This record gives sequence, structure tokens and C-alpha cells, in this order.
Amino acid sequence: AANAATSGTRLTVAFHGRGQLDAQVRGIAFAPNSLEFVSVGLDGYVIRWRLPADATGPGDIDRRTVAKRYGEVGERLYSATYQPGSDDVIAVGGTRSIWLVDLKRGNGSVLAKPLPFTGIEPAAWRALSLDRTSSVIAAAGPDDRIHFWKKIGNGLQQQPQWRLSTGRRAAFVLEPGG
Repeated sequence: AANAATSGTRLTVAFHGRGQLDAQVRGIAFAPNSLEFVSVGLDGYVIRWRLPADATGPGDIDRRTVAKRYGEVGERLYSATYQPGSDDVIAVGGTRSIWLVDLKRGNGSVLAKPLPFTGIEPAAWRALSLDRTSSVIAAAGPDDRIHFWKKIGNGLQQQPQWRLSTGRRAAFVLEPGG
């Protein structure tokens, strides 16, 4: 007979929110090393979680997990993704903006600059993906399309000619080479 499924382990070293309305975690993303992940929530914070590699059980995971909270970006956050091959660069989708975040820069009220975007009213960016070098970024917008940005020189420029229709729901990933 198979073992009964467990309900999991609640990590208590950090949390999202200051009350019921902003306490929801809306997205998580695992780092390529599989021992870290970030969570984002309606409170506007990014939390980086580092799991112990040699945990002996669920209680040990909770006791030894380290969490670092990164400064509030000023909007609700809905999605996150790691840059393939990097444990320190993520993109975060919020209510109005998509933010590129370098976790090595440490805590602060502004983690990074939002991507330039025109074309629709601001709303939640619910799914994101980066290529290996963060030179191409894709995001599912509130208009049921995937929008793209490409690194050109020192900045990122929106690529409206690459836009894809997705229907109501979208989950996707960029091929690591772009």
C-alpha cells in the first residue's frame, strides 16, 4: 500500500501581508539550484527563501529555512520567474509594471526599473518568462496576449510585432536560447 499523502510544511520564518487583504501569495518561482525560491504577494514584497540542502524532515525544513524580504515595490505582485541559469536575477509582474530584480543588490524600496510598456491600461501581469541572458522577456498581459521585450543596447524595448494571442489562460516558458 502506498503511503498517505501529507499536507506539506508551512514555512513560518517569514510571511506576506500585514492583514487579511494583502496576505495572499500570488506567485512563486524556484531558482535553477532547486534550493531557493521567491514568493510574491499582494503586499508588494518579494521574499527569497533558502531551503536547507540536508534537511531531515518537515520540521527541520521549517526551522532551518532562511528568508529575506526585499523592499516593497509599491504595487501588488502577481508573478515571478528566475532568469535561466541564475539564482539572483528574477522578473516580477505587478499590477502596473514588470520589474527586473537583481537579488544580489540587497534590500531596498526600489529593486529595479520597470519595463517600458505602451498599448493597454495597466493591470496584473500574471505569467512571466526570461531567456538565459534576460535579453528577451515575455509576459502574459490582461489583454490575453503575451507581450515581449528585447534588450537593445543598455535598455529593453517592447517588441509589439512579436505579440501572441493566448486566450483566457496562459502558462509558457521561453526556450533557453531565446
